[in-house]
This record gives sequence, structure tokens and C-alpha cells, in this order.
Amino acid sequence: MKKILVTVAAAGVLAAGGAATAFAAEDDGDGARGERRVTDVKVTAEQAAAAALKAVPGGRIESIELDDDAAGKRAWDVDILSGNTFRDEVVDANTGTVTTNEKDDDRNEGDDRDDARRLNAAKIDAVQAARTALQTAKGTVTSVDLDDDGKSWEVELTGADGTERELRIDTATGKVTANAADDDQNDDQDGDDRNDGAGDGDDDEGDDD
Repeated sequence: MKKILVTVAAAGVLAAGGAATAFAAEDDGDGARGERRVTDVKVTAEQAAAAALKAVPGGRIESIELDDDAAGKRAWDVDILSGNTFRDEVVDANTGTVTTNEKDDDRNEGDDRDDARRLNAAKIDAVQAARTALQTAKGTVTSVDLDDDGKSWEVELTGADGTERELRIDTATGKVTANAADDDQNDDQDGDDRNDGAGDGDDDEGDDD
């Protein structure tokens, strides 16, 4: 899951996306993918980012993702850099309240230095990447994440019809370098189609007998 200045106008753009009726695919932990609602989420990605940064002034967001909290409620999981330390924040997706704000002890110290360097080198921040994505494709932003080499932001959107797209935004120029349907969603659909057709040949052979 992964310096934001928020304006009312920009918040309105993301709020419009957040109002769309849609579902997003979600891994259930066993490799299967179900559906999670984004329709009822009242707090947009940018609004959640603003809440997270209010709790950690001067921080820089590495990633933000719509997920479930420990109680199973819709929440935004935000990874944020404060000085040289990454913190894990959870923002309630319906109220905008920060419910968790703690040091991320699961991270490796050496990796943290490299991640911080890549994040600080990015000229385009997470919210700017989200705005650019929404200007390119319609939908609801469900995640923004800095890729491993620090050269792109990966932004996932869910359209009103449930279609998922992944866009890549250059961290130096802010340009869209990729805009495609989510491969995992396509793979899931292809697998369902194959499963639906399984057994047809056996049935036909049985009829011939």
C-alpha cells in the first residue's frame, strides 16, 4: 500500500469522483478477489491526505490507499514521511478522523533511507498525481503509490461502471506515461470466463453416448 497543499477547488474535483457509484476489486488474502464498495465513501483521497498532513505537519505522503481498518470499517491507509521517519496513519473514510498515527515499525531502516530519498526527490506530490489522473480518466481515486524507483506515481481509479484503471504519473514532469485497464481485473475476468466454459466438452461427450 503509499507535501500536499489542498485547495477547495481541487478537493471538489476529487469529491466529484468520490460520488461515483462503483466497486473496486479487492484481494481477500487467499488470492481470490472480491468487491469492495467505493460508493459509500464520503472522504476522498485528497481529503484524507489533508487530514493526515494536519496530524503530521510538513510530512510527505508516500502512499494512500482505500482499505479496511482493524474494525472492518472503510478507511484510508496513509504512509507519510516525517523528517527521516515513516509513519502509518489511518483516516476514517466516512468522517475524515485520523484514528491511527504511529511510527511504522515494520519498515527496514536502510530501506527507509532509500524510500525517503526517492520521495523527497519527487517534484510532483501524491495529490498532484491524483488530480492529473482525474483529469485524464473519470472515476474515483482508490490509491496513489510511489513506485519502487521513485520515477512514477501509480494511481488507481474505479469508474462508475466498476471498471478499474491504473495510471502512471511522472514524478518529475507530472505527465501521464501510462493509462490502461487494471491487469489484475482483466485476469480475474478471463479466469471466470474459462471456468464458466469448463466441463462443456465432457457434457457433450456424455450426450453422444
